[in-house]
Amino acid sequence: MKLIQVQDWQPAYAALLSAGLRQQDVAELAGVTRAVVGRVVAGAYASGHSPKFNGGMRVLAKLRELQVEGTLTGFSFRSLQGAVPAPQPTAED
Repeated sequence: MKLIQVQDWQPAYAALLSAGLRQQDVAELAGVTRAVVGRVVAGAYASGHSPKFNGGMRVLAKLRELQVEGTLTGFSFRSLQGAVPAPQPTAED
């Protein structure tokens, strides 16, 4: 699996939940509490969230597994890299 720099875990957690996992299942994969998963998914986590290293790898592996078996549709790993900044106007504009 190609390593990616995850900027935003919300799409990952939301995708796992939409694939049928429970918040507790996601929390165990990520190595965080169920409450943290809920706050991240709701966009209410107070600061940048990052699961423990092995937790992040487990989350990414589960996403890949679900994608390969066809359970996870409409998900892109690019969504984890954060929003693409809008182009800035140049002096010519």
